[in-house]
Amino acid sequence: MPRPRRAATPRYPGAVPVSRFRRPSPMPGRWLTSLDVRAGLRLAIRDRVKGETMQAPGHTTTSQRHGPTLLAFGVIAGALALMIAGLVATAPEARADETFEVDTTDDTSTCDDDECSLRGAILEANDSPDDAATIVLEDETYPLTLAAGVDSGEYGDLEIASDITVQGAGQDETVIDANPLGQQYRVFTVHHGADLSLDGVQVTNGGTANDGGGTLVHGDASLTLEDSRVTGNMAGGNGGGIAVAAPSPAPEMTISEDSLVDENEAEGLGGGIALQALEGGISASISNSTISDNSAEAGGGIALLGLGDLSPELSLDGTVLEDNEASGPGGAVTNGVRHDGGLEPGGHIDVSNSAFRGNSATGGFASGGAIASFTPEDQESRTVEIAHSVFADNSSSGAGGALAQNGGQLSLLNTTVSGNSTDQHAAAIANQGSDDAAGSTLDLTHVTIADNVLEHGEPVAGVIANAEGEQVSLLATIIADNEATGGVNAPNCVGDITSLGDNLEDADTCDLGETGDLTDTDPDLDDLALNAPGDTETHALPSDSPAVEHMDGCGATDDQRGVSRPQGAACDIGAYEREVADPEVGLGVDKSAPNQVLVGDEFDYEIEVTNEGDVTAEGATLTDTLPAQVAFESVDPSGDCSEAGGEVTCDLGDLSPGESTTVTITVTAETQTSSATNEAIADSDTTDPAQDSEDVWIGFTTPCPADDFPTGTDRIAGDDRFDTAIETSEECYDDGEASAVVLTRADIFPDALSGTPLAVQEDAPLLFSMPERLHAGTAAELERVLPAGNNVYLLGQTAALSEEVEERVEELGYNAIRIGGADRYETATEIVEHGLNDPGALLLATGVDFPDPLAGATGEAIDGGVLLTRGERMADDTQDYLDSRTDDPDVYAMGGPAAEAAPDATPIVGADRYETAIDVAEEFFSSPESVGIATGGDFADALSGGVQLGKLGGPMLLVRQDALPPVVETYLEDRADDIERALIFGGPAAVSSDVEQAVEDAIDP
Repeated sequence: MPRPRRAATPRYPGAVPVSRFRRPSPMPGRWLTSLDVRAGLRLAIRDRVKGETMQAPGHTTTSQRHGPTLLAFGVIAGALALMIAGLVATAPEARADETFEVDTTDDTSTCDDDECSLRGAILEANDSPDDAATIVLEDETYPLTLAAGVDSGEYGDLEIASDITVQGAGQDETVIDANPLGQQYRVFTVHHGADLSLDGVQVTNGGTANDGGGTLVHGDASLTLEDSRVTGNMAGGNGGGIAVAAPSPAPEMTISEDSLVDENEAEGLGGGIALQALEGGISASISNSTISDNSAEAGGGIALLGLGDLSPELSLDGTVLEDNEASGPGGAVTNGVRHDGGLEPGGHIDVSNSAFRGNSATGGFASGGAIASFTPEDQESRTVEIAHSVFADNSSSGAGGALAQNGGQLSLLNTTVSGNSTDQHAAAIANQGSDDAAGSTLDLTHVTIADNVLEHGEPVAGVIANAEGEQVSLLATIIADNEATGGVNAPNCVGDITSLGDNLEDADTCDLGETGDLTDTDPDLDDLALNAPGDTETHALPSDSPAVEHMDGCGATDDQRGVSRPQGAACDIGAYEREVADPEVGLGVDKSAPNQVLVGDEFDYEIEVTNEGDVTAEGATLTDTLPAQVAFESVDPSGDCSEAGGEVTCDLGDLSPGESTTVTITVTAETQTSSATNEAIADSDTTDPAQDSEDVWIGFTTPCPADDFPTGTDRIAGDDRFDTAIETSEECYDDGEASAVVLTRADIFPDALSGTPLAVQEDAPLLFSMPERLHAGTAAELERVLPAGNNVYLLGQTAALSEEVEERVEELGYNAIRIGGADRYETATEIVEHGLNDPGALLLATGVDFPDPLAGATGEAIDGGVLLTRGERMADDTQDYLDSRTDDPDVYAMGGPAAEAAPDATPIVGADRYETAIDVAEEFFSSPESVGIATGGDFADALSGGVQLGKLGGPMLLVRQDALPPVVETYLEDRADDIERALIFGGPAAVSSDVEQAVEDAIDP
């Protein structure tokens, strides 16, 4: 059961009921703002009190206001202090910390076992201000609807009087919305001694005629925002989103974790946030967050206001302030303020790793499109320290397109000021002075000021203006590429400028004459960009910029991006330090060799070693380990190389940067294998050298007897696809000569395509079977060509070749070994992984249609395997296999669909199936002695003949039944001197006699 509440009893002993200060008041006309303050104006504590104005003791009311006035600065703070003192709660009996889970979006004062609202949970938590409480909200909008009541906190804004964390589901998911109250109430008021933490919560549509449209924090209190948003709130005074006031010691505000303060409005100062130090300091920190699209009379994003020596302190780190607007000074931030009554002081600001973009200041007192800072005379100098940040595209109708200072100390380190503009003077920075201001000091170190524009302004200063008697110093700063429009010829700098050396100006107006200063010099800056590894934009320096490696020393240990200085022999001028890679030897190895070789043939490994680094590779060497399947014949150059135990070593001498040398190793293929791996490693004696190596895989196959394949054209054909496969087997293998047989179904192409390289590897013919039973002719050929006890590889599971087929193979005396998966895609990967043992080359082809795969009927036999795609999509099994390879196989995509599915593969794509086959031939067979000819209208003949072509080391070319495609004719004619034989697979119904004759004419003109 809920605790009984006593209506109209103050929740905070000794205080006037808070509810008295929460009644709406009419808002006639324009409210006074902080800019309307005059000397001697009495401080009034303004809130909704039926038009009343509370006065501090000893003061009298000169008038009763129906519309509230606003908190003033530079005036007595006694009344506000008195009110806060009255709100201090007497500590109640302690109780354990609690978690409240809100289970309704209704705005009630209830939180019990039956129902718990947000307001009710806060009221319960406030009952024990010494204990922390967590209130958990769901992914919901929580409207505030109670606009009248008798107990404090039970209507209007949510009163925080203890340590409370409101935990939501995210800044765009959990919303606390005061819109139903008509922007007559702010959302939260955090009282003296209380702490409010918002995590994953949005605060929106709050409103007040006074300060803090979204949230007001006053007294010794704190506000913390993590992953939260304050948006769409309005204040008739200061702090459209948040106001933090300090009439008593040290309130705190922390905003972090990608929080957002945006689209808030204040008629006074600080459209997003106002920090107001009256009788105590304020500590505020904003990190990794965004302040954007807020508006106010001054300080569109943030306003800092102090009193005498009391100063708020603000830290900005990793924060973006953009598109904020002020109708006075400080488009993004005002640190103090100038109005027609004089100067009001600000505080101390520390900015790092932050970006100010697109902010604007307009109006009569406008200055500082991004930041304006003020210190009155005879007061402690306020400071603004900026490092590792960027000011871009800010604007002001007054002085200082980016920054303006009137009294105080402003320093910039490793910062870029670019693309800012003003209608008056100093498109970048105005260091001003006045009779009522303290002295102004501006220090720039490693700053880049570029591309700023003086638009139709006074011909005073295009970039930096320094008032008489004020101080500006420049060290390692670039001023270049700024401009003035409208016929104005403004110098870059006006006023006394002190150079500390190593500055660069593209003109000669900044009084640069110290050691290392460069005038009338173009730094050749790159455009403003986000240059790695930085989080803020910079103007990069090209290698030939006069700003690069110009300084004898450095003004900082790093640059704006955090890159250490110096990178080269000396530091660069400006905010950007050009990175220089450490000198290194980069030995590159490029090896070439044929893809397919016949046993008994001689061939060459050509190995080119290149020094790709920028220093000489001293004592470079090459070590090449030959595969066991070859016999060493010779090496060139022989004088610098030797061979022992299958390892060739070469002394390459010193290689200067860019220099190459080539070693040719001649060997003979001795033993059949699908993968003969040759490894070459280059090294040198140079300190800490780069080392490179390259592996080359080559397949060696046993050729069919030469007398079985005479020169010229020869047709291999049967009555059907079964017989044609048998004929090709008979042409190449005498009785009992095969080492194995690969058996695949005859009615679809994928398994046969995938099995071709397996047949080449195993020195086996490829034969066809019906899925349900073994073809009689195939059975007879098995018994002829393969001795009993050898292996017959069945491709696919039982849906492809039935158990009856497997049993029949075993009845014939063979070992039936099934390689297959659940479908064609998995079967292909099983063959490649377990049958071919992860070959060095992989050909991808669509498993949906046969024309493109036919083009690779022998291409996959070059120490390669074939994998299938689902047309233009990668098959899951194929992708899984590719991902599992820890080496670096050569991957080719045959045809458009496969190339679309595997964009990182080497594409082999022709205009049609005939041209694609030619592209395969040119990719893998530079000077073939044998070619195959098969119809492009069906798959069986090409695939059955692919094994024989693979053994002969030649390509399969596709033709029309009745015509030789021109692209094929040209290929044959161009290689007529190399081609000794053309094997035509299939009868005249597949490849006509006219086509056969055309082939013969092309290779034997």
